[in-house]
Amino acid sequence: MSKKTPTAEQVAAAIFQAQGRFDVPKPCGEASFLDFVNDVGVEVARSNFEKIMGMLSWGKSLEEVTRKLKEGQ
Repeated sequence: MSKKTPTAEQVAAAIFQAQGRFDVPKPCGEASFLDFVNDVGVEVARSNFEKIMGMLSWGKSLEEVTRKLKEGQ
């Protein structure tokens, strides 16, 4: 049984749902997370999930997180 690569929608939903487990200001809704995932790429978002959650928990905006991830590539 091979693992399926999650879709952009699944990754965005996971980030959106996980954000609720952190004491994080919610800067946007699930649709914004989908735009974010599509912007940085599904693989990048999935492989940097903990980093993304950490940056959001420190109050970074999605724009800042996007910029940091793109600089890191």
